[in-house]
Amino acid sequence: MKPYIESLDKFDGGTFKFFHRRLLDFPFDWHYHREYELTLTMNSHGRRFVGDSREAYAPFDLVLIGPNVPHSWHAHRTASDDPLHEAFVFWFTEETLSTLMSAFPTFDIYRPLLDAARHGILFDQATAECYHDLAQALVTAPEPQQFALLIEALNLLSGGMDGARTLSQAAFGDTSTTMTERTRLDRVIALLNDFESNLTVDQIAEQLNMSPRTLSRFFRKRTGKSLIDFQIEARLNFAVGHLMTSDDPIYIAAEKAGYQNLSHFNRQFRAKFGVTPKEMIGQR
Repeated sequence: MKPYIESLDKFDGGTFKFFHRRLLDFPFDWHYHREYELTLTMNSHGRRFVGDSREAYAPFDLVLIGPNVPHSWHAHRTASDDPLHEAFVFWFTEETLSTLMSAFPTFDIYRPLLDAARHGILFDQATAECYHDLAQALVTAPEPQQFALLIEALNLLSGGMDGARTLSQAAFGDTSTTMTERTRLDRVIALLNDFESNLTVDQIAEQLNMSPRTLSRFFRKRTGKSLIDFQIEARLNFAVGHLMTSDDPIYIAAEKAGYQNLSHFNRQFRAKFGVTPKEMIGQR
């Protein structure tokens, strides 16, 4: 599945949003957005995808994801007789925290936490259990109280960094990017994800009225990746999503991801994920 941008419209003009989700399934849904996301997953076993990280998850899976970090959870089974998978999801914007830290310098203690979130952060179970109490309070709390609980959660996460670890080797989300630059970056990513058109760097640059060299510098500065490396990663992540959610043969997933040569696809797939496509299917 191609990573798509989840829109800010869900905020309805606000700067944070809390969701309590109880669903029969958490299907693979590879996406990213400009907000921070704090997700606590309960009563669920499956695989968690954050940037270039692919890991199994279990109940009390607490993860903080920074802006523009592609991610998804893919549920395999529940952890109890309750058929519903459960997740507590808290979204908040960079602007919310920047305003807070500008007005109250003592809140600058959150900076290491937010910087590390560009890789995705997995917290230990002790921190997750403490946050679970906050998350349950958030379900029924009015919005002003939710903001106070957000601050409490950030304090908890900052204090839990010693037992936490980053997930993705690659970092994402240059939060200093202006809105115009973000719009342009979104356009570049959309073109890179258009596997059917299979556009070259020169063709993408032409559509954006930029020189290929300027486009390459622009993209690397804001993503930390070259255009080619990003395109390869996007194609392989699409292939993973397709393999995890369909019964199509491997060569079909490869073709839909823009690969004309199956052997080349298999080599790049194994180099990135450490397993063959067939082995990945066996992990479903």
